[in-house]
Amino acid sequence: DELKVQAPWSKLAVFLSLMGGGLVGYSLLGASVLKAFGYASLSVKSSSINWNDHSLVQLLKILQALSSGIVFLLPAATYVRIVYSGHYARHLGFVKAGRNTMYILAAIAMISALPFVYWLGELNRLVPLPDYATSIEESASRQLEAFLKYTGLPGVLVNVFIIAVLPAIGEELCFRGVLQKIMMELTRNVWGGILLTGFIFSVMHFQFEGFLPRFFLGVVLGMLYWYSGSIWTSFLAHFSVNAIQVVVASYQPEFISGDPTIPPLLAVSSGCAAGVVL
Repeated sequence: DELKVQAPWSKLAVFLSLMGGGLVGYSLLGASVLKAFGYASLSVKSSSINWNDHSLVQLLKILQALSSGIVFLLPAATYVRIVYSGHYARHLGFVKAGRNTMYILAAIAMISALPFVYWLGELNRLVPLPDYATSIEESASRQLEAFLKYTGLPGVLVNVFIIAVLPAIGEELCFRGVLQKIMMELTRNVWGGILLTGFIFSVMHFQFEGFLPRFFLGVVLGMLYWYSGSIWTSFLAHFSVNAIQVVVASYQPEFISGDPTIPPLLAVSSGCAAGVVL
């Protein structure tokens, strides 16, 4: 038997412990690195960061890249080593998709859903937020604006790697490759597992104005993984939507703090198109 940990609740406890350890480890690393470079008074998410300090922004980009590995990739890799006795890559979803067309269809599904996603963002912003949540949103927008400040094609490619490639790998392995399976076992229901995982996926980004769009994207990514049986499909889909938004925001920075206004008819058509592809 390849399972060393049988009970779903035990698996969840292992996963949460590893995720918690990753978050604590990354926080300590971030604080240590900032202190070593003379930014001792700042935390990785401090609201007092000077986003015009080029050296600091570059340092924070490195820390952002490391976060994908420490907070998401490492816990997922460690989880399968603890819970299973072999075939670790397969248990994370590294298998061929049911059909070859599913790889490109996964990317098409996500891209076609973007207008609907932006429309959900408009709805989400109608919900009033407390002051602390608004402050978090403003800090996240300033960070993203500083990261995406246009520095030519090399800078855009670096941003695509940090914000699109690495999160697509780390987050998909963590949420779809590990957590979604646990949630399906706990709920004994495919849709229950997909919806719960999508909810947690959105909450873990700690950006309240983007909760609905990320929840929807998390559900679509979960469906893509379930239907195809391969983590590669959700990798490609996640990367596609992130890369497009990074490139667009690099050349149109006004979209960083606000999504484009989407007519309801276009939004509905977009959602239906994604559904047809699925």
